[in-house]
Amino acid sequence: MYTPILKSRKVNVFSYIYLVTLLLSFHSYFITYINSSFLQQFIGQNKVGILYAVGAIINIFILLKISRILEKFGNYVTMLWVSSLEIMTLVILATTQSIVLVIIAFILHQTMNSILLLSLDEFLESASDDKKTGYIRGIFNTLISVTSVVSPVIVGSILAQSNYSSVYIFSALFLLPLIFIVGKKFKKLKDNEYHKIHISGGIQTIAKDKNLRNIYLSNLLLQIFYSWMVIYIPIYLHESLGFSWQQLGLMISIALLPFVLFEIPVGTLADRKLGEKEILITGFVIISIGLFAMTLNGTSDFILWTAILFFSRIGASFVEITSESYFFKHININNQNLLSVFRTTWPMGYVLGPLAGSIALIFIDERYMFLALGLIMLLGIKFASSIRDTR
Repeated sequence: MYTPILKSRKVNVFSYIYLVTLLLSFHSYFITYINSSFLQQFIGQNKVGILYAVGAIINIFILLKISRILEKFGNYVTMLWVSSLEIMTLVILATTQSIVLVIIAFILHQTMNSILLLSLDEFLESASDDKKTGYIRGIFNTLISVTSVVSPVIVGSILAQSNYSSVYIFSALFLLPLIFIVGKKFKKLKDNEYHKIHISGGIQTIAKDKNLRNIYLSNLLLQIFYSWMVIYIPIYLHESLGFSWQQLGLMISIALLPFVLFEIPVGTLADRKLGEKEILITGFVIISIGLFAMTLNGTSDFILWTAILFFSRIGASFVEITSESYFFKHININNQNLLSVFRTTWPMGYVLGPLAGSIALIFIDERYMFLALGLIMLLGIKFASSIRDTR
């Protein structure tokens, strides 16, 4: 663990970590919701999901090998080099017209972005005081949530005046001050002790434990929902229904507000009164209803679509906070094997979701993809009902 010479120095380090968090979050969320629309210009809508899936498979491999990477190069050097490579990939995406270069650059972007997020998390952990972990993580998560809400509005305004290339350049620019801050202020942060991850042991433990298995599957379903929303909602609303990027940016920002508004009170409610089971079930019901409403709503009504998207994210916020809360209540935080397996739900969601979406587009209209996803989300009720509640 990092032990500062002076208490004021430690406070100063956290200030820079939080600033880097803001910069990295803006960099990431600036392009999250435009990537699929940008890519379909080069490879078509049916193949976008496959490209996401390929990148996610590589991310799973990186996630399982990250401890070896950090142990060999160190977190400080890793973040500086990966940030520089990420800038290069974004510049390529902004300037090239080559399909091959776009595909390679996008896959590299997915990988570099994942490493940067993991690296930032390691810096936060190395500087943290165990007695204040909740407070520190609370600020960290809030900063990420706020940028996720603000970014789409800014991006929508940029696209109203310019094109995708400008957004990728802006995203890259956020990394320049990040490299400067990390280079100047993070060099003396000591690395954590990196342990080799035995993934097979973690998988066996989760598979044998009914509660861990069902909470893993619940979180995996949530990540599949996220992947479909990130990839297919922007394409559907912009290309098929004709919403402008300015409208779409505002719509997405409002839709993401539940993650800022509900996660803390819902988490507190799960801790003190209800437990996670009932809230998980409610969350999946809300998500499914929202997806069914997306299928039924064939109009281009801005207010109605915003309301439906907002409603579906209420359910997602319920599932997100309670699935993570339940998992961490049932494991020892030092068990890196179980934690690493649980963290694969994100890339696994981006493998299964896009592949399922690509297959679905072969047989059904894109509008009815949301009906299919709603039916898949109903499985969450079964998984959630099978766990033993904490209260």
